Amino acid sequence: MKEPENKASDSIVKVRDSLLVLHHDTHRIGIVQDIDKDGNLIDISPQRDQVPEFLNVEREKESFTAFFSDFYQHLKHPEEFSFFKVREYEAIQSCQDLQRYIDQATPKDYQALSQYEINVDRVEAIKQAAPINKNHEKERYLYNLHDIDWLMLEKLGLNQQLLQKLGALEPMLKGYKTPMLVPVSIKMASFIIRTDARISLRTNVSGVLEPVIFPIRKAPDFKERFYGHYFTKEDQHNLRTTGNMGRTVDLIHPVTHEVIPSLISMDRLTNELIFYRQENIQIPNVIKGVHLTQEQRDRLKTGKVLFLENMQSKKGTLFSAPLQFNAEKGYTEFLFNHGIKTLPSSFKIPATFRGNKLKYWQYDKLKAGEACYINGLFAKYGKSYQGYISFNQNTGKLEFSFGNPSKKQQANQKNPNQSNQRKL
Repeated sequence: MKEPENKASDSIVKVRDSLLVLHHDTHRIGIVQDIDKDGNLIDISPQRDQVPEFLNVEREKESFTAFFSDFYQHLKHPEEFSFFKVREYEAIQSCQDLQRYIDQATPKDYQALSQYEINVDRVEAIKQAAPINKNHEKERYLYNLHDIDWLMLEKLGLNQQLLQKLGALEPMLKGYKTPMLVPVSIKMASFIIRTDARISLRTNVSGVLEPVIFPIRKAPDFKERFYGHYFTKEDQHNLRTTGNMGRTVDLIHPVTHEVIPSLISMDRLTNELIFYRQENIQIPNVIKGVHLTQEQRDRLKTGKVLFLENMQSKKGTLFSAPLQFNAEKGYTEFLFNHGIKTLPSSFKIPATFRGNKLKYWQYDKLKAGEACYINGLFAKYGKSYQGYISFNQNTGKLEFSFGNPSKKQQANQKNPNQSNQRKL
C-alpha cells in the first residue's frame, strides 16, 4: 500500500515561482527569462494567446533565497530594476495587470510598489539570520578570569564585583577596552590621583594578565605629527565631528621605518588617537540585510562614509544611515547624529547624468553628500569634458562644476563673487 502512495506523490507537480521585472528607465513590466553571459537581463513582455517560456524557481524558502541572491549578484546593473515574485501560472496575467497599474500610476503609487518587491537586502537578511551558538560565544573569550592580576587591579581601586556591576569585565576578557570610563585611583607617594579611564588587559612576560590604563586626555595634540602624519584642518574637523579621519594615510613606524597605510580614529571617551592597518580591515559582505557591492566595500575600507539604504533593523523595519569604519573600534559603525551631511531622503539620484550612466562609487559618494568626479561627458559639438557633480543644499538640485567643489568652497569664502557651477 505504501509503495503506490509514494509513486503517486512523486507524480504531483509542485507549484513554482516566477519573477516579474520593472524597468525603471522605461517603466515596462516583463517576465524574467534569464541572464546572459555578460550579466544583461533577458525578459519578455507577454502578448495575448502566447505562452512563452520563462524562469521558474522552487517555492521553498531556502531554495528561493539562495537563487535570488545568486541571480542578483550576476546582474550587471541591478539598480535599474525592481523584481516581484508571483506564482508561475499567474505570471502572464500578473504581468499584464501590473503594466496597466504602472501606466496609470501617480509618482506616489509608483513609489508604493517598493513594499511588494523582492529586495535583495531582505533575501540576504534571511540568509544571514542564524541562531546564536552559545558555545561559540564562550569560545570568543580571549583571556581567563583566573589569570588576571587582581592585586594590581585592587591598587587601582578596582575589583571583580565592581567591574561586573559596570558591565566592563566581559569586554576585557574578550580582549577589548572597557566600553565605558571606569573610576581609577592611582597612589603616588603620599597623595592619590583619581581619574576616569578605559581599561584593557595585557599579558606580561610572566603570563599574568595586567591592566592597561587609557586615561582621558583634554584634547588630541594635532600640532604633533602622528607617526609621521601631519593633520590637515580637514583631518582635525573630521576627527572632532565623527571621530574618524575619513581617509587612508601612510604612517611611518618609529623603529623599523615601515610605511603603514592606515586609517585613524579618535577614542571619543578619552580623546586618544588610534590607527588601524588598512591591510587588516575586514568589511562584511552584508550589513543589516544589505548585500554590499565591491565598490561599496572598497569605499569603507579606505575610510570614506557610505550611505546605505533599506537596512533591516532587529524589529524588521527598514532604515537608512551613513556608515564608516572606525579604527579605534576595529569595525564599521553607524554615524547617527555626527554631523554627517547626506542627501535628503526626498531627493532621488538619477541613474544617468547628461547621458552618462553613473557608477556605483559615484552614486555612493553623492548619497553620502560628497562631490564625485565624472568624465566622458560630451558637449553639443562632440567635444568631451569632465568635472564634478555635487548636491546643492540651497537649491535642492545636483550641480556640475569643472573644479573640485571642496576647493572652490574655500576659495569662495575668500571671494564670494566667484562661482562656476552650472545647474542641471
